[in-house]
Amino acid sequence: MKSLFKNIIKDFIDKDLSFVKNRDYEIPINISKIVSIIGARRTGKTFILFSIIKKLRESVSKENLIYLNFEDDRLFPLKIGDLNLIIEAYFELFPAKKSETVYFFFDEVQNVLNWELFIRRVYDTENCRIYITGSSSKLLSKEIATSLRGRALSYTIFPYSFKEYLNFNNISFDVNIDMYSSAKKAKIINLFNSYSKCTSFPELIDFDASTQNKALHDYFDLIIYKDLVERFNISNHFLVKYFVKFLLVNISNPVSINKCFNDFKSQGVPVSKSSLFQYLDHISDAFVVYPVQLYSDNLREKQRNPIKIYSIDIGLNQIFTNNINIGRILENLVFLELKRRYDVVFYYKKKQEVDFLVEFNHAIKIFNVSYDLSDRNTLQREVSGLLEAMSSLGINKAILLTSERDEIIQLEDKYIHIIPFWKWFLLIDSL
Repeated sequence: MKSLFKNIIKDFIDKDLSFVKNRDYEIPINISKIVSIIGARRTGKTFILFSIIKKLRESVSKENLIYLNFEDDRLFPLKIGDLNLIIEAYFELFPAKKSETVYFFFDEVQNVLNWELFIRRVYDTENCRIYITGSSSKLLSKEIATSLRGRALSYTIFPYSFKEYLNFNNISFDVNIDMYSSAKKAKIINLFNSYSKCTSFPELIDFDASTQNKALHDYFDLIIYKDLVERFNISNHFLVKYFVKFLLVNISNPVSINKCFNDFKSQGVPVSKSSLFQYLDHISDAFVVYPVQLYSDNLREKQRNPIKIYSIDIGLNQIFTNNINIGRILENLVFLELKRRYDVVFYYKKKQEVDFLVEFNHAIKIFNVSYDLSDRNTLQREVSGLLEAMSSLGINKAILLTSERDEIIQLEDKYIHIIPFWKWFLLIDSL
């Protein structure tokens, strides 16, 4: 095993990283904390590590930058007792590095049971910097909160944002949108229409629709069998697969586990409520879907109301349904954009429902999403829902996202900014 580690270490030192593009994440490249990078499979965590290594190579010797992927089939089965061989192999190759700072990059580290004990010991005893990735929210958050408490900083990676999609297509942009030429606006709007109709997984962006579709089915199967069945020892493969499909088809909709249970039983699907709750927990742990709760201080009220479901990628929704609802797709994209910036996203409901509510620095922001506001009744419904929420929450600003309309409505001391989706996605940090 030690000789294998030596080969892997030497091979990566010679690896050309000129192909790596930067993502829109500000991750420190030289910090004393352990940096953990988490997110769904295929969101680009490995390439985030590569971009950090590429940047470090400008000032740090290649031999000081060590990368290992714990999903490398040559390493299976790997146990915690084997991990110290990595350190031994490295310093046998480069004994002079004992006096220098060494950077360790461990990809999908959660595949090794009790990995955090090894990471903590290396962090505490070696002159090093450590970066780890994983595709499980709980495995990393639990270990970081216990064994690595106070030692780690976490960053969550998502598929391409619209800004990253524009960068991929070599379109420059800034906040001075009103100064854009009509041609540039038209180009950006056209690209947003494309962005809202396809997957945002980085490695699939440039594929044709047929190849994307096949790859997304492969991703789905990988998530089911690697991140759910294998990780959580699930025996009922059919049920978990059926449930994930159900959730993906119902993005942006309220979902009640009790109702799911009754519906599944009526269809002859053998299931228990406890299994569905447990599966939902596992599915969200693997970043496949995000359950969004009602905003309330009352725990019973939260539990009494349905959750809303959003997918890590709209492409995963579209491979399982021919009934593409652009309004629900756009609501999912808005959720992902909010989730990139806020730890927790809620929905809000009194007499009427507001799609999203976020809190930051004791301030509350609310958002409604409506693709088409051309109908007067639709506009009135969306505005009245926001006004009710603003009055109840004691705030005076709200955002209403739509396809084309761009204006600010003032009603007494309350302001509702109606803004096109494409524009909001570019200006979100300044609104």
